[in-house]
Amino acid sequence: MITLEIQTKGKGNSVDRVEAMKKIIFLAVTASMMIIATSCEQKAGSRRFEETSSTKFNIKTGTEYSNNEGFSNKPAETIETKLSIDPLTVDEGVVINGVKWATRNVTATGKFASTPEDAGMFYKWNNKKAWATTGDEVTDWDNSIYYDDIWLKSNDPSPAGWHVATDAEFRALFDDDKVSNEWTTQNSVIGCKFTDKANGNSIFLPAAGCRSSDDGMLNLVDLQGNYWTSTKSCSECSYGVYLCDYNIGMNDGENRGFACSIRSVAD
Repeated sequence: MITLEIQTKGKGNSVDRVEAMKKIIFLAVTASMMIIATSCEQKAGSRRFEETSSTKFNIKTGTEYSNNEGFSNKPAETIETKLSIDPLTVDEGVVINGVKWATRNVTATGKFASTPEDAGMFYKWNNKKAWATTGDEVTDWDNSIYYDDIWLKSNDPSPAGWHVATDAEFRALFDDDKVSNEWTTQNSVIGCKFTDKANGNSIFLPAAGCRSSDDGMLNLVDLQGNYWTSTKSCSECSYGVYLCDYNIGMNDGENRGFACSIRSVAD
């Protein structure tokens, strides 16, 4: 607080009183400006402190930390934002002959395999139960068949934004005029590689074999890749894809009881 005190000697005349009032007004205005300037300087200093203290938050954990030890301008509410994305639920995909393919097989429901060479897991047609791609036998094999006309979205094991490829999408992959294919070994895994002749994009489909519809026995590992399409061909059969060293093609009478690989396409 600033106190102004003016004393005059004697009674003085009116002119003296006017001059005294002018001084009072001048000093009052000056004092007000000093107060305003002081307040602005304090606010500027506060902003500089906030800028230099660099209090930040770890987005994954919501934890506060500061570059100035012992100081913190912690907010009234704690922000706990977690941006954790499972890398097995996303895939960049590649476009081949107008179709965007995932670069990896489906493994557990809603997830992709860790690498393009990883076989992932097997699935029966229109069924989300996953079966192992290793080990000759399984103890809890289910030889039932699903008779739906389409592969229901609720039974699609593909991650969000993807679906089991249709027969038409696989036929586009088999178009020799636009896509080349070769039986090859990639990172010690046998399979078939498809390459778009125009843009050079490619995908590798491992030859993981399949499981028999009768007893779930593992067959044709490293000899053939068996992949489901989502398209039915008859009441008990659907279109299945086979890949081997001497041929690739579509089987229009694949028993739905077989457990085969899944390669997804973008929605």
